[in-house]
Amino acid sequence: MKPRKKPDDDLSEIAANDPDYRKRLKAVEAISDDELLNDLAYSDSNRKVMICAVERISNQNYIARIAAKHSDCHVRIAAIRRVEDRSVLERILKTESNRKVKGVLLEILK
Repeated sequence: MKPRKKPDDDLSEIAANDPDYRKRLKAVEAISDDELLNDLAYSDSNRKVMICAVERISNQNYIARIAAKHSDCHVRIAAIRRVEDRSVLERILKTESNRKVKGVLLEILK
């Protein structure tokens, strides 16, 4: 007898592998596993899915890392808006070269 799949397994499968970004987006909206959401924030091919994953992450360490290091400035901005520690934002600002990201940081840090 096969072990029963948990509903989260199905959501994870859809979020990671479905060719339709809208289905991946819906799956991400229902996922609460921070580790999986962090992976999706870096690995999905669609910016909307990545941003949705960032918006669902609760772990501030993951959010801070995305805010500082993600290659897509729009995903970084979504994460920056969720960082709770002002010193993290100040540290990012010191080395930030992207004007859009820098503007958001300056606005938040006013």
